[in-house]
Amino acid sequence: MTCQNTQFEFPLNERIRAFLRLEAMLEEFDHFIGMRSHWDVQSGIYALNRLLHFLERKDYRLEITQELERQLFSLNRLINNPGVDTTSLNLAIVNTETYIAQFRNMQKCYDDSIRKDELLNSIRLRITTANLTSSVDLPCLHSWLHSKNNEQQDRLNIWASHFSHLKSTVMFILSAIRKTSIFEQKFADMGIYQQSLGSTHNYSLIRLIIDSPRHIFPEISGGKHRINVRFLEMTSNFERPKQIEDPLDFQICFCS
Repeated sequence: MTCQNTQFEFPLNERIRAFLRLEAMLEEFDHFIGMRSHWDVQSGIYALNRLLHFLERKDYRLEITQELERQLFSLNRLINNPGVDTTSLNLAIVNTETYIAQFRNMQKCYDDSIRKDELLNSIRLRITTANLTSSVDLPCLHSWLHSKNNEQQDRLNIWASHFSHLKSTVMFILSAIRKTSIFEQKFADMGIYQQSLGSTHNYSLIRLIIDSPRHIFPEISGGKHRINVRFLEMTSNFERPKQIEDPLDFQICFCS
């Protein structure tokens, strides 16, 4: 069997959890708007609706600004470190300061004039109903899905533009966090791995890579100072995943 290199990420606080969800929803929307079939376009609209619903529950502008300020503080502490590449550090500081300034001047973390789009609003009013079909329940969507491809693409691109700054900022934040650590090779015995994190580090994200042909996945629990990882395997579609009993090599890193 061919090994599959599967990466998992586990947030250690609610802010990073929200950013990871935003990243996934923004990427999902971008994926579908690049497609051409009306099924893909319809899926893109559903993805957009989920994104808007998530953003309407809370204004993430403050969360984003606070995280950027936290990262800027950490970068400034490295200025007098002799082992640091000053060119890269100065660039990171300038970029972070730029994102902070932009978000401080925004009323929302995305361009909410998208709320004025009548087509999108008419779709969103009905889209929460289960088992909708566009031809029966959403004739306006059905008609639009069968319009010319360039008309659809133009509108999708306009919708996507409302989130371009949010997407670039979230990607910048998560990329900076992921770069704070490198993967280390580890070993789990009988499907269990434990590690103390220490009291001097304030980690926000755990990343883990499993290179195996089997359907193995991690289940992480713990707190700020210690984590426990159980490795489970799906052996059948009709049975619950079971903890593996044989040794497992994997990679893990702890990101600030």
